Amino acid sequence: MSKGMYEFNDGDLVWVKISSHPFWPATIVNPDTATPEVLKAKTKDSLLVKYLGDTTFGWIKNNGSILPFREFFEDKAPAEEKRKGKHKQAIEDALKLETEYNESGRAPPTKIGKSPAKKTPSKKTPKKEKDDKKRKRDGESDDESDNEEKEEPKKSKKKKEKSGDDSDDEKKKKKEKKEKKEKKDKKDKKDKDKKKDKEKEKEKEKKKEKEERKRLKKE
Repeated sequence: MSKGMYEFNDGDLVWVKISSHPFWPATIVNPDTATPEVLKAKTKDSLLVKYLGDTTFGWIKNNGSILPFREFFEDKAPAEEKRKGKHKQAIEDALKLETEYNESGRAPPTKIGKSPAKKTPSKKTPKKEKDDKKRKRDGESDDESDNEEKEEPKKSKKKKEKSGDDSDDEKKKKKEKKEKKEKKDKKDKKDKDKKKDKEKEKEKEKKKEKEERKRLKKE
């Protein structure tokens, strides 16, 4: 994995910067699945991406030129009325993929140095090993002791099933809250853009009036 601001996984939704283009929606691709022709174009410290909105691929350096899609959506996505052509299609494709990822519970990219810790397998304590040896001497089989240990997970499984319904409700609420926030953010952005456009129109009108007055004075 190249060193950059973020650590990405295969299939992650991202914004990528390409020369003479705005930041473009794309997905991270596993190089092992690429054709020999694509691999030949690889550059140092770069990640393979598939540009959304068409079928092309590219190698982009992970040095700030690749950013997480959702985190930088407001900053990199133009207002809906300003989206055009392939760029508009690429953003729509990315939003569809994002919805699918959210429904499947896919994790977003993490900043380097903050990846989740790996779980290490639990080791038998000296006391447990001693108990196992004692059971063998007393004629108890390993299967019997294993059955005793399996009884507890069965009980805890029932508890997990009950708490599962609660967690689904929480996920639903979080999703609804997120969707509401996104809608509000989009509306706020749209209103801001409209306000800016109105201000520009007023400035143009003032300029025209000024020029007209100058012309009349000359006459």
